[in-house]
Amino acid sequence: MKILRIAERTLPLRGGKEVHVAELTRAQVAMGHEVTLLYSAGDGGLDGQSQQIMLPSVARQFRGLSRTFLFAAAATRHMSRGYDLIHAHGDLAEAWWISRRWSPAAPTVLTVHGQLNPRYSRLSRLAFRNIGAFIALGDNVHEDLLGCGVPDSRIVTMSSGVNRGMLAAVEAPRKPGHITCVGSLDAVKNVETVIAAVRSLPTNILVHLDIIGDGPLRQQLEIQAAGDPRISFHGQLPRERVYEHVQASDLFIIASRRLASKGEGVPTALLEAMALGTACLVSSEATPGSAIPRSDSYVVFDPLDTKSLSDLILRCLTDAEQLRRLGTLASEAVAHLDWPNQAQRVMGAYERAIEHHSAVIGRRQNWSHPSA
Repeated sequence: MKILRIAERTLPLRGGKEVHVAELTRAQVAMGHEVTLLYSAGDGGLDGQSQQIMLPSVARQFRGLSRTFLFAAAATRHMSRGYDLIHAHGDLAEAWWISRRWSPAAPTVLTVHGQLNPRYSRLSRLAFRNIGAFIALGDNVHEDLLGCGVPDSRIVTMSSGVNRGMLAAVEAPRKPGHITCVGSLDAVKNVETVIAAVRSLPTNILVHLDIIGDGPLRQQLEIQAAGDPRISFHGQLPRERVYEHVQASDLFIIASRRLASKGEGVPTALLEAMALGTACLVSSEATPGSAIPRSDSYVVFDPLDTKSLSDLILRCLTDAEQLRRLGTLASEAVAHLDWPNQAQRVMGAYERAIEHHSAVIGRRQNWSHPSA
């Protein structure tokens, strides 16, 4: 199959979506598909396994329009080049331009990585009509799509996968008391709650928080940390270094919360931490849901309750047996999420898109050639 993939950002830029795009593309190339990737930031991260097209930088003079919107406008111009299927990663911007430029030439699939902004639900309802099938990364995303009028029959709900070969190569000695947070330092990730929880722990407790990632709130978070020697900001790190930090830690924490405009899908960083066998504490607003049926493989906490999180951290760090048990359960719970398996699930979405496309073509032919 000849696939056109549209994704604004790619590796080596760090983020769950960037990892997802690269790993899915590699898996599909390994399956024998031909994949063309359109992107505007990063280098594709595909090691030459598929053709990459670097789009021109978005002009800054278009004030009031997001970079994502302008990228989608430029990328969708390539949709008529004889592909078997068009697979975009995003939400309203990508769907809007696909709908504007769509023709019966190829089926379309949209992977939605995070929760949608309800402010644009009416626009989304219009834009989503011409998308053949959707891949919802998580139950919350699935519900948002249903709320935008997408029929359940056109949605495949799943998660990202994990690169088991890459993770198996990590050999990092455990660092007692270390906690790792990974992700963009923005309001959704809610790292300020983790910092506050760690700073409230008794000074005689062995604990160190490693914060990996960058973003608009970094300076604010550093001010909150107030030079506490128990907290380190590492910025962006290569994937291998991130995995070493996570595997060495006693705990991995994801404290994300739902904002009015956006929220988590199924965090890739969480899946990778679980695969590495690290005990995970997960915000009630970022749980993996049906993607990981074993809810006992991680511990859930209220992302707005600092004291509750602090008490939970203290209990875990002082109970080596619980850390070991949670780490084992976590690793077992994501054993089915290797990328070859997840790529096969994506093919299920492609089948739905092809069926929808065939039905649309049939209706158009009936309109053009009504029965006598």
